[in-house]
Amino acid sequence: QVTAAFNRITRHYEIRTVTKCKRYEQVFICYGPHDNQRLLLEYGFLASSNPHNVVNVDKDLLCNHISQKDKLMDRKMLFLQDEGLLGNLTFGLDGPSWRLLTVLKVFCLR
Repeated sequence: QVTAAFNRITRHYEIRTVTKCKRYEQVFICYGPHDNQRLLLEYGFLASSNPHNVVNVDKDLLCNHISQKDKLMDRKMLFLQDEGLLGNLTFGLDGPSWRLLTVLKVFCLR
């Protein structure tokens, strides 16, 4: 078990563990399944071959490519907004995220 946080007094990022290790001994930590944006913002580095890397898809970009003739578009957008589905729309190595697929499916409804 570990704790990790920025120490405001020492102004260092500290990782503490209950497992004993020698001073200056190399240790390894797992950052978890994060995309490069999160790794850069949270930890200050990028992973060159990151399987968790994603492309964020902006909802406005999607709306610009949907038919303006769709008379139900306002209702669809309101539904998606009310259900909290318009954020975190991503496309990764394994394809579109569940949210992105759901938004696209709702856009296709007649």
